[in-house]
Amino acid sequence: ELLDPIDTPVLVQMIGRIPDDDAVDLLQHLSMEKREDVLQALEEKKRFALIRLMLYAPNTAGGIMTTDVIAFDQSMTVEETIQKLREEVPSDELFYIYVVDEQNRLVGIISTRALILATPDRALRDIMNREVICVQTTMTQEEVAREVSKYDLLSIPVVDETHVFQGVITVDDVLDVMEEEATED
Repeated sequence: ELLDPIDTPVLVQMIGRIPDDDAVDLLQHLSMEKREDVLQALEEKKRFALIRLMLYAPNTAGGIMTTDVIAFDQSMTVEETIQKLREEVPSDELFYIYVVDEQNRLVGIISTRALILATPDRALRDIMNREVICVQTTMTQEEVAREVSKYDLLSIPVVDETHVFQGVITVDDVLDVMEEEATED
């Protein structure tokens, strides 16, 4: 009720400044007509990212993940990775570096600390942790919360059924899920 009267250009500006997962939540509270107007007014890249996220059920890993995250090819060097990070600063916190293969399958993870301390000419494949804890897009948000809590993670990568990297769920989103569950109980 509070969002619908806001002018479309103002909503577009708001949505352009927040992470994709939060933008989807905001869009889902708009009337269908207003949602369509806002989506049409967004830049193409943002519009497609949000539409893709809205295809997932809201109570799944896919429904709460953000896709506004950078993944790095395992053949890149530490120096190349740090340079790319400087050029394309992700909107969310940078807890981990996600490493993918040529098919964009998640193959490893590196803490930002390990990246900074590594020798600049080393390839990511040589310093990454290959034992990645991740969740699938179809996993329920409650199961995701249990995984994050069990392993004490700051964020958790999301993959599809073929292990292709889809996005990330951060601890703040998991806390929201835990709060919802506690409120329901």
